[in-house]
Amino acid sequence: MARTPTGFAPSPDIVEAEVERLAGAGELPFDVEIVTLNPLIDSANATPADWNRIIAVIADRYSDIDAFVITHGTDTLAFTAAALCFALEGLSKPVILTGAMLPLTERGSDGVRNLKEALTMAAAGPRGVWVQFAGRLLHGARVWKTHSHSFDAFSASPASGPPFRRAPRFISHRYGEPVVSVLPVAPGISPRVIHFAAGVCDGVVLRCYGSG
Repeated sequence: MARTPTGFAPSPDIVEAEVERLAGAGELPFDVEIVTLNPLIDSANATPADWNRIIAVIADRYSDIDAFVITHGTDTLAFTAAALCFALEGLSKPVILTGAMLPLTERGSDGVRNLKEALTMAAAGPRGVWVQFAGRLLHGARVWKTHSHSFDAFSASPASGPPFRRAPRFISHRYGEPVVSVLPVAPGISPRVIHFAAGVCDGVVLRCYGSG
């Protein structure tokens, strides 16, 4: 993202410039190839179609690349990480998502650290889908955004299993276009809301309190 008269907006060549700077400083002892998914978007506008764009690049280059780093806006980063955990079956390589609370174009950006650590972890880290953020490597299927301003913006719940689906070989899956609603359940919620959603949606996810 870069500052514009109307606020921050996606801008090309920003990640490329930082990777070039890191390489020139001798901080990346490995080769980095950058693939840009055009058009660039604000992650608040991400949809399953964008997950499929990422999945397609990974599947296409899977046999040629040792690891993958995905730079991603923080608003929907956790959703993408979880989606990739399920879509990349039999994953045998690291897939690391990272981003920044303060864009790389801004002084004091946390993106400099996060990007360098994500690239380093990709070169030597465990297989699976992970989120590298604020010095922590987080389980991709258990991560969520906890802050809107703090650099330490993500947490992950404990997980007994790895962040990938086990399979004898790598298989990538694409997401379709189901109509799904997510409904928070609160005391006094009208049954008519749930009844309506059930009538027009392919599926309904209820976010419940207590044990769920």
